Amino acid sequence: MNKQSLVKFRHVLPVLLTVTAVALLPGCAAPNIDKFGGVTARLDTETSSIGYPLDDYVLVGREAQKIERADELLFSRCVTKFGFTAPITNWVEHLDIPNRQYGIWTMKQATTWGYGLPTNPTMEQEKITYPATVQKMSDDAFRACRSSPEELPAMRPHSSNPNQPSIVDRGYIDAWIQAMGNSEWRAIREKWVACIGQRHLKPYSGDSLGPELPQDDLEAQMKIALVDVECKISLGTVQQLADIESRYQAAYIEANQAALNEARKKARDVLAKAERIIAGE
Repeated sequence: MNKQSLVKFRHVLPVLLTVTAVALLPGCAAPNIDKFGGVTARLDTETSSIGYPLDDYVLVGREAQKIERADELLFSRCVTKFGFTAPITNWVEHLDIPNRQYGIWTMKQATTWGYGLPTNPTMEQEKITYPATVQKMSDDAFRACRSSPEELPAMRPHSSNPNQPSIVDRGYIDAWIQAMGNSEWRAIREKWVACIGQRHLKPYSGDSLGPELPQDDLEAQMKIALVDVECKISLGTVQQLADIESRYQAAYIEANQAALNEARKKARDVLAKAERIIAGE
């Protein structure tokens, strides 16, 4: 990854992480989920995050952030040997990345950021200082430090190669596709479609859980965001859809428990190593 790519990836990453990667994979026949009726998703309206059963086998939230922080420290220590200073992210001030599988769905998101990603002055300032600091490094120093074998692998959901997904990511993808094909899931979504339709809005496309938006009209987008979220809240749309998805994940876990246990051990081992790096060991 060159310097330009690193800077670009840093700002694209939050967008990539808000959307479920969907790829049609072979062997994705939907299992019977009747016995998993008690499985539910955990919705956090403060951070706009959704907790799924498969999250237990990867790293999410602040734990996942520790990997990024550790890799940043490794890179910083390396470039210092070449006489350069690496940018250090103020992770404490960074806001959580929202889950956007079902569009925006919390009133906090709708009233504060609309369809934009959560941000604050610290994050906005880093968009300027981070690339400026990276560009000051020599290409030799950058290449040597970015290719370090010590760099830790990302352990977030959907962080593996989409063409060769990990055992955990395969579960996320399968469950999402199976949920969208579920008649109950589709009926729940159609109620949301009807609700926004009463306000003369329609979905962006296909199975989208977001309405069409006027370009370059932020005020209109904010008004639409309120309608969108009000419908989802009044109908309980996101909780119900995420619950169905969670049940397909539960079925996947049952069928792949041994391999998933190995994946969880790897994730915890990587986290432990990241914590040692952060502690300065």
